[in-house]
Amino acid sequence: MTRRGALVAVLSWLVWAPLVALAADGLGAAEARYAAGDFAGAESHFRQHLRGEPGSEVARFRAGQTAMALHGYGRAGDDFERVAAQGGALSERASFMAGLASYRLRDYVTAAGQWGDVVRSAERDDIAQAAQYGRAWCAIHRYQWPSSREELKRVTLLFPGLDDDPRAPPLLAELRRADALPMRSPTAAKWMSTIAPGVGQVYAGRVANGIVSAGLNGAFLYFLGRAVTDGRWVDALFIYVGGSRFYWGGRQNAEKFARARNDAMQRGFVADLARYDF
Repeated sequence: MTRRGALVAVLSWLVWAPLVALAADGLGAAEARYAAGDFAGAESHFRQHLRGEPGSEVARFRAGQTAMALHGYGRAGDDFERVAAQGGALSERASFMAGLASYRLRDYVTAAGQWGDVVRSAERDDIAQAAQYGRAWCAIHRYQWPSSREELKRVTLLFPGLDDDPRAPPLLAELRRADALPMRSPTAAKWMSTIAPGVGQVYAGRVANGIVSAGLNGAFLYFLGRAVTDGRWVDALFIYVGGSRFYWGGRQNAEKFARARNDAMQRGFVADLARYDF
């Protein structure tokens, strides 16, 4: 071999040897970083491996898991969907994890649909059961109490051969309390303040706002009535234009406050159930 040929061979080895070593040990280095809690470094290594082997099911799945650990749920969902589409050994797990990524993004409609597909198609009952439990939680986060209870009952009914999920019975018992939450009707609140300004706000739990609204609207109606009685139509018009916003605004506020109160009540109820979540 000529000196030039030897030099080319050495340079080629220097260029390609590290790449070959990286390809051989890429997942090992990534797994080591993941185990050490260096999720950013691990994801970088997994994705570097994927640039060389874009069809690697394991590397794509682990990249998705690492992205989940970094709260990168959007890119994690993309990874899991690509693994699921490959139809390989990790397909069912990836389908479940794609639903979990949507769930973490608070896209409960999408998550419920993805997990529904898992329940219907998964061959592994443990994965399908976990997906069914997830569907119950999607309904919980949407405050669909009857639906959430029905979905939760199916966790046991659809998979009688598996051990019951220990979280399901106490969660079902807690969900029965949802029907007793002291909710307020936004429509009722609106019409209460239509008939008697301020009453709807008090009904919705905003007592101070209701008292102020009653005072302002009382003054508005008093001066408007005096102007009409005295035949001061121009004054009455100006009083109406200036004061009617308190009347109609109070009506709208009563409805808004009732909705806000219900939402806070339901969010608090769901927060108390967090110990049963994934």
